[in-house]
Amino acid sequence: MVSEQAAAPPKARRKAKRNFRPLVAAVVVVALAGGGWWGWGKTHPVDDGTSKLLTDTVKRGDLIESVSASGSVTAQTGAQVKIGSQITGRIKRLYADVGSKVKAGQTIAELDLPDIEAQLHQAQASLAAAETRLQQQQSGVGMQQIQTSSAVSQAKADLNSARAALQSAIATASLQTAQTPNDIKRANSAVATAKAALSTANSSYTQVKASAALQVATAQEQVTQAQATAKNTAVTLKRNQTLLAQGFVAASVVDAAQAADGVAQSQIASATQNVNLVREKVTADLQSAKDQVAQAQENVNSAQAALVSAQAGTYQVSARNADVTNARAKVRQMEAALRTAQGNTSQDVLKQQDVQQAREAVTQAQATVDYNKAQLDKTIIQSPINGTVLQLASQQGETLAAGLSAPTLIIVADLTRLQVDAFVDETDIGKIKVGQEADITVDAFAKRVFKGHVTKVASGSTIQQGVITYDVTIALDGIRKQAPVAGPAAGARGGHGGGHGAGGPAIDPAAAGGSGDSGGRPQGNPMQLLKPDMTASVTIQTGVRKDVLLVPSEAVKVGKRGTTVTLLAKQADGKEAPVPTKVKTGGSDGTFTEIRDGVKEGDKIVLAGLDQAGPRFGPQSPFGPSGGNKGGARKGGG
Repeated sequence: MVSEQAAAPPKARRKAKRNFRPLVAAVVVVALAGGGWWGWGKTHPVDDGTSKLLTDTVKRGDLIESVSASGSVTAQTGAQVKIGSQITGRIKRLYADVGSKVKAGQTIAELDLPDIEAQLHQAQASLAAAETRLQQQQSGVGMQQIQTSSAVSQAKADLNSARAALQSAIATASLQTAQTPNDIKRANSAVATAKAALSTANSSYTQVKASAALQVATAQEQVTQAQATAKNTAVTLKRNQTLLAQGFVAASVVDAAQAADGVAQSQIASATQNVNLVREKVTADLQSAKDQVAQAQENVNSAQAALVSAQAGTYQVSARNADVTNARAKVRQMEAALRTAQGNTSQDVLKQQDVQQAREAVTQAQATVDYNKAQLDKTIIQSPINGTVLQLASQQGETLAAGLSAPTLIIVADLTRLQVDAFVDETDIGKIKVGQEADITVDAFAKRVFKGHVTKVASGSTIQQGVITYDVTIALDGIRKQAPVAGPAAGARGGHGGGHGAGGPAIDPAAAGGSGDSGGRPQGNPMQLLKPDMTASVTIQTGVRKDVLLVPSEAVKVGKRGTTVTLLAKQADGKEAPVPTKVKTGGSDGTFTEIRDGVKEGDKIVLAGLDQAGPRFGPQSPFGPSGGNKGGARKGGG
């Protein structure tokens, strides 16, 4: 019993010792954890979440409202031309190459078309022949008029003479026999005169007959020449029709050949008609000459009869009466001759018609010469403007085929007369007005900003990739001396009390290529840097807002609650916390946005950082995660 009681206390002590060890360990752990927590709180101040936010302040300044668009550099109206050929031909010489400077009127190409030169020479020869025929016809008219006038005058004189003879015969009938010798002498003189007149009439008939043969031969030669010309034009027409069917010549060449063939056919008809008129005239002239010979022969017979009567004796009353009768017959004959001479004046009308036909032939020949000269002038291709060669579509020795439209041989542009065509979205086009200033940049000169102003705003739309845009034309004024300043940066952006300068940097007149005086803006291509079809980025200044509240545009958020900015506002405990605030905005230049209501100057706004960490309160445990809002929101961590 004693041994059992003595052994009990050691077992109890060992059991108590085993129960005490875990308790001591737990106390140590708790003590260490508390000490670590206390030490962490001492070395790490409370993180309220604002240290990682990117902020700025609301400031006052000037805001330039603008619209941005893309576009391209283009030539002004009339500053770029596509030069081609109006006729088909081989390029004989090419006087320009890509990049060459050309002047207005300068020859840039010459075509080799010997057939046009030959046609021009042929037309000039035909014109010379037609002018010669006109001169001949005009001189013939003058000669015909002189002959007709002389014949009429002679007939009048003969009539007057016959009438005088009649009066003399009547007086002679009463004369005494003593006058018989005088009568015989006068009769002999009359016979001699009549014979001379007969000889003259025979000579005139012979001359008229010879002239008639020459006139008919000349007219027939004109018919032969017209037929030869018609044959040549028909062959040319047929050949050009064949070439047109093969596509080697233009339809205008066939039209010209058809016109020439029609003219040749008309000339045949005119020449044939002329032959008939000449034959009629020759027949009339021969008949008139024959009548004159017959008349002269009758006069000889009358004179001889008068001589016989005078010789028979003047005492016979019958003889005297015969003289009177003969004299009256003479008067009648002269009256008939006068009527014949006056009737010959109709030949003057025929001659005038011949002259008119010859004049029309000259007009037609001159038109043919002018046409061929115009065709020959088309073989010389000239530049209509001063400029630089941008593109050359054909080389020397190649053939240009002219069809319904002239093929482009060369493109020339005046690089001093360029502009920018910008395509502005339909939502912004209402802000664009003529005269507004614009900044232009191109990829080729990224560090240069070109200055311009709006000159035209298109009323018709252009659809690009499903977006409706409007073409805005911008004239180039110069180059800025320096690139524009974008404005204060976020965070350490500094103040922008001066704002986004409304006027921007000055324009460099020397760079603009102008005089720089106030009489007008320099326009064209500053320093000849820009080239057609360069891609351009355009910013058009649509307005200026003076002394307004500005915030960086990235601070403005648009959501279901409307337009807001996040302010850093002091809480009751004196700490700052982000607070979303509704605002009313105005214009924007893409970098800054005007705030018309909801904030005041000097307010601190959040630009970024809210999506990385929220507000934290109290020290964070070194044993838990370093981020998150759950541990820091409890002030002491539980």
